Amino acid sequence: MYYRIPLDTLPEVRECHIHSRKTVWNCTHRRNTLVYIREGYCQFKINEKTIDISAGKVLFIPANQEYTRFPVNNTECTLVYLYFKTTSPVISVAPTDIPLYLGRFDEEIADNILDPSIEFQEIEKEIFISNYIDTAERSDELFDIFKSIVAQLQSNQRYNYLYGSAKFLEILSMLGQISIADYRQSTLSTHDHYPAPLEKAIIYITKNYRSKITMKDLCKYCNVSPQHLIRLFHSYMNTTPIQYINRNKISHAKEMLRTTELSVSEISYELGFSDPGYFSRLFKKIEKRSPNEARSYIKNYDENNTKNDKE
Repeated sequence: MYYRIPLDTLPEVRECHIHSRKTVWNCTHRRNTLVYIREGYCQFKINEKTIDISAGKVLFIPANQEYTRFPVNNTECTLVYLYFKTTSPVISVAPTDIPLYLGRFDEEIADNILDPSIEFQEIEKEIFISNYIDTAERSDELFDIFKSIVAQLQSNQRYNYLYGSAKFLEILSMLGQISIADYRQSTLSTHDHYPAPLEKAIIYITKNYRSKITMKDLCKYCNVSPQHLIRLFHSYMNTTPIQYINRNKISHAKEMLRTTELSVSEISYELGFSDPGYFSRLFKKIEKRSPNEARSYIKNYDENNTKNDKE
C-alpha cells in the first residue's frame, strides 16, 4: 500500500522520540506516525497483518490506526517515533493507481519545461510513500536527521517546531524517492516494461480525465481490440480499463471536493459524467462514502483526530 502525503502547507511535527524497548505496546495515535528501526528488530501488527521490521526499515502508520508492537525473542529494539499532521488527510493509494499519479506528475513536469513562467514549486504538492520502506545505504543519513529533530524539539529555542517540520520534509523527500524508485523497479522486474498499447492507454486516460472516455475511443487511440486491451489491463494492472478510468476520475473528484466549492453535480459534469446520480453512486462504491460525506470529512479533518495521543 502507498500513501499520498499532501504538501499544501508544511506538515506539522510536534513530537519525535527515540526509545529502546522490548515490551508489547498497543496504541492508536491521533497523528500520522513514522517508525524507524535503528537497532534490533521487532514485529508490528496492523489490520490483522503482522510485519517483521528490522534495522534500517521505516514503517508508516496513518492517523487513528490501531497497531500493536511485539518484541522478538525478548530482544530490545531501538526505535524512533515521529508524529505529524497535515492540513488535508493522508490518502491511501493502491499500487495499481500509482501510474495515474506518476503520469499526471510527468505531464506537469513536461508542461513546466515548455513554459518557464511556471515555477517548479507549484508542482510537487504531494509525496507518495510506501507503508514499509527499506532505507538501505541512507539509513545513517536518515538517523542523523531524526536526531537533529529530537534535539531541536527538546530545546526551548524559538522556531524549534518550525525547524523540526522543515527537517521532516527532508525525510519525506528521501522516503518518497525510495518508495517510487522501488515501485518502478518492482514494475520493471515483473514486466520489464508495459506494452506500448497499455502505456498509450494510461497516458490517454491521464490527459483526458475531464472527458467521457469510452472503450471505443480508447481502443481506437491505442489501435487494439477491446479484448486485447482488457487482457493487458488485467495482466499488468489487475483491473479493467473501465475500472481504471473510473478510479482516475474519482481521484480527481476528491481533489476537487477538497480544493473547490463546486457542487457535486458541477464536479460530475467537470469530469465528463452526464448523470450526477451515477457519479455519486460510483464515488461511494470506490471511496465507501458519498461525495458530500467525503467533503465533510476533509473539511473537519482536524476535529476527527481526537483519539489517544500516546507514545
